[in-house]
Amino acid sequence: MNAQRDREKAEEEQGRFIEIRDAALQAAKRELIAAELYAQKMVQEKQAKILATNGY
Repeated sequence: MNAQRDREKAEEEQGRFIEIRDAALQAAKRELIAAELYAQKMVQEKQAKILATNGY
């Protein structure tokens, strides 16, 4: 009976860990996407300044 309870508790803890891990992975993915979009914006702004400086 005690082994059964220990096994159930371990499964619950593993389930919580998986939920936390998945949430952290999703948050990291969103951060990477945001950073990529920001970098693209900075490149576009830099290109626009270069073109403006060169009279285009």
